[in-house]
Amino acid sequence: MTIDLLRFRRRRAGRPVVFKSLIVITSMLLAACGTARHPGDDELISRFRDHRAAFEQARDFALQDAEQRERIEPDTLDGYPSLPESHRAAYRILFEQLGIETIIPYRSKSAKRWVSVSFVVSTAGIGISGSLKEIKWLGQAPPNPPIRSLDTPYDKAGYVTDTWFDAYRAIDEGWYLHVSAD
Repeated sequence: MTIDLLRFRRRRAGRPVVFKSLIVITSMLLAACGTARHPGDDELISRFRDHRAAFEQARDFALQDAEQRERIEPDTLDGYPSLPESHRAAYRILFEQLGIETIIPYRSKSAKRWVSVSFVVSTAGIGISGSLKEIKWLGQAPPNPPIRSLDTPYDKAGYVTDTWFDAYRAIDEGWYLHVSAD
């Protein structure tokens, strides 16, 4: 009987170490989610200016294909055979060339017209809270007045200093940088 009790204690003795290790690893992963920095305004403006024609082509394709797709992502292009093959091939090149994660066209339900196309270049955080930075074409004025820099709401460590932030910076007529954080 005492031998069985000793074996039971030895098996249980290793469990707290495993549990503590899982807590430490999970904490490190969650901490890493919040420390990602978005590309700076100057880098994105330069990327836009260097590839403006490609952004305009991607915008035009997204507006044409938006009836079939609400989001256009590189990993899901082949899953939508209704997209013309020429568009799928062009999207692959554009995703690589422009360094974007997702293209999202948005239609105003009330006006029944396309009002924006977002080119998401960076996301940070986890599903319930996070931020994104994107190059955005707007068919109308932005909902918030543009500001001078989207880099300023971040402290030196790269964290958003406000609890909720939604701002635009003008690049060119109809084109903006946009940051949204919550």
